[in-house]
Amino acid sequence: MHAQDRPTELSMENYLQPDQISVPQTNFQLGYYLSDHYSISIGFDHMKYVMTRIQNVNMEGYIRGTDTDYDGVYQNEQIELTPLLLTYEHSDGLNYLFAEFSRHDRALTLWDNAFQIEMSEGLGAGALYPRTASRFLVNELADDYHFAGYGFHGRVGIQFLLFKYVSIQTNLKGGFIHLPDVVTSNRAGEGARQHFWYLQGNLLFGVSIPVFHRAN
Repeated sequence: MHAQDRPTELSMENYLQPDQISVPQTNFQLGYYLSDHYSISIGFDHMKYVMTRIQNVNMEGYIRGTDTDYDGVYQNEQIELTPLLLTYEHSDGLNYLFAEFSRHDRALTLWDNAFQIEMSEGLGAGALYPRTASRFLVNELADDYHFAGYGFHGRVGIQFLLFKYVSIQTNLKGGFIHLPDVVTSNRAGEGARQHFWYLQGNLLFGVSIPVFHRAN
C-alpha cells in the first residue's frame, strides 16, 4: 500500500494559530547543553501518513459476512483499493515522542560572537502515539489515540546563532518506525501492523536561555 505525508502551505495563518496547532506537520524540541559540545533533548514530531485514495494493491486473505462485492477469497491478486474498501491514515497524526543525544561543533564565529555557525549530529529514539483514522468496509470509523509502537532516528543539522541566544536550525532527519499495534476498529482484537523508513527536512526557530552562570 502506498501512502505519503500531507504538507500544509507555509503561512502565518496555518502555523501560528494556537487552536490549529495540530493541523499542519510540526516539530517541537526542548534541550539542555551538558557542555559546549553535547546536549540532551526531548521532542515531538507531528507528522502525517495518508493512504493514497485510489491505487492498485495485491491482497491475500478472505473477506466474508459484509454483504458487499468484496466478499471472497484473495490469493495475492491485484485489486483497486478505494475508500469504499479501506480508509487508513495517521493524519492527526503520526506522533513521534522522542529523546535525543546530540553533539555540537562550532564551524564559524564572526563579529565578536554575534554570529556563529554550528554543526550538529544527533541520535534518538521514542514512542509512537498516533491518532489513526481507519475504516474497513462497513465498520465504523475508528480514530482513537493509541500507543502503537516505537521508532529511532538520526539527524544532521546546521545551526545559525544570532547574538548567542537566537537560533535558526536546518535539519535532515531520517529514521525507522515500527507500529505493531495500530488501532483500526472499535472492536477488540482488530488492528494492523506496519513498519517503514522515513526522511524529513526540518526548519526550527529557537531561543537559548542561560540557567546559571559558570564562574571562570
